[in-house]
Amino acid sequence: MIIAKHPLAVLVALFLIGLIGCVERTITVRTDPPGALVSVNDVEKGRTPVTFPFTWYGQYRVLVEHPQYETLETSQGVSAPIYQWPVIDFVCEVLLPFKFHDHHDWSFTLEPRKPVSTEQLIDRAQDLRSQTLTPEDR
Repeated sequence: MIIAKHPLAVLVALFLIGLIGCVERTITVRTDPPGALVSVNDVEKGRTPVTFPFTWYGQYRVLVEHPQYETLETSQGVSAPIYQWPVIDFVCEVLLPFKFHDHHDWSFTLEPRKPVSTEQLIDRAQDLRSQTLTPEDR
C-alpha cells in the first residue's frame, strides 16, 4: 500500500494539490451619493458601496435606484484579463499555485430627481385614464 510506505509523499502531494491556483472575480459598485440600490442582470446586489462575485466576462445590465435621484439604467462591460484567455486560463487556474484576483470597479454619479409640477401629474393621469377607459365609460 502506497500510503503506508510513503506517508510523507502523500502529505506533500495533498499539500501541493491544495496550492492549485484559481481566480477570484469581484466587482465593486460605488455611487455618488452612496446608498443606492444596485441590480445587475435583474438580480439585486445590495446598497452601494457593494462588492459581489461574478462568473462571466461580457456585458451586464445595471440598474441603480435611489429615492431622491433619477434611476440609472445602463450597460457595463467586464473584459477578461490576459490570464483568463483560453489556454492561458488553464495554466493559471490549474497548474500555477497562485490565486489570482480579478477585481473591477464601477462608479456612477446619480442626477437629482427633477420635481414634477401638479399640472404635469394631472396631464399624465388624464392620459392614462383615457387609455384605460372603454368607449362606454367616457
